[in-house]
Amino acid sequence: MEIDHQLLEYVHSTTVSGVDVESGKLKILSIDELLVETVRLTELYIPDLRKVAKNVFGLSDDIFSDVEILVVPSLRFYAEAVRKDGKNVVLMYHGLLYDLSFAIEVDILQNAIREFQMPEVLKERAASSIQQLGEEMFLSYLLFPFPLPHLRAVFTEEMSQREGLMLSAIELFVIFHEIGHIRLGHLEDSTERLQPIPTQFYIDEPNNELKQQELEADLFAIGCFSDEPKTGVFMEAIFLFLAKLSIFESFLATESLDHPCAINRLKNLLNTYSGETRDSLIGALGILKEDRLDGLKFQTFHRQYIRDLDSEDSVRRFWNLVSALFPRNLDRGSRGETH
Repeated sequence: MEIDHQLLEYVHSTTVSGVDVESGKLKILSIDELLVETVRLTELYIPDLRKVAKNVFGLSDDIFSDVEILVVPSLRFYAEAVRKDGKNVVLMYHGLLYDLSFAIEVDILQNAIREFQMPEVLKERAASSIQQLGEEMFLSYLLFPFPLPHLRAVFTEEMSQREGLMLSAIELFVIFHEIGHIRLGHLEDSTERLQPIPTQFYIDEPNNELKQQELEADLFAIGCFSDEPKTGVFMEAIFLFLAKLSIFESFLATESLDHPCAINRLKNLLNTYSGETRDSLIGALGILKEDRLDGLKFQTFHRQYIRDLDSEDSVRRFWNLVSALFPRNLDRGSRGETH
């Protein structure tokens, strides 16, 4: 695999440090090291993901034409489309893939707990505890990387298959969103992109051309899929991604100049549906009840609160709870194992 040197210099300049997400150890990468790790991660992720796109979602390989997709060894919870020397490139930062995988596993555990034969109040308490500890670790990792729990150790085969489907759906959505920026001409220069334009958002926030382009790229992304997977697990996965993105936004506690808030993006996607299909999606996703949307936007996590968290203690308490709830499954893998 050949990677343009100018592109590597761009990535190197925007990525403060490389990271071994499995060990949580930070280190500054030279450009040569960045090249080696980018090639390794790209070959690990992208060929299999393209096979899933074709064999599971029935997508043509044409969607990837004239676009190079790279997975970059960085903590950044981010993806972007860039054009270097006339070549279109989608950059997927490894921190995004790693943290999202953990978030999906936590979500699957919560759903499994809600199927337990036990009093409802106990099920909700256990599921809420799993969610709270999961969010603590999700956010802590963004500031101070550490090995996240490998929850597949307690998964059944059905749970593992569900994780694979949801993670593939999210990763393809993110890639197609970035390809959308390319196909829709959003990488061209514009001098007025940050100028205010009339808002069409569900939750009021300043709007501009760049934010409108994000909504257009979202619509392009779901338009790449056929109608069948746009309900059920697919939309549940996209919702989970945008919900975690909303938590990430709250953690930053700032309003983006170029991205609409995640809840507005979700509403924009839901508005492409109507009637019973839209009602069934809202019902299936549960949290999308109209009276709860505002709460997602304004839940705020202060950085000092995150700094005060003890990641080792969070992992210990998390595993104590998981081992109590899934004792028979723990033989499937080591507690200390990571993604």
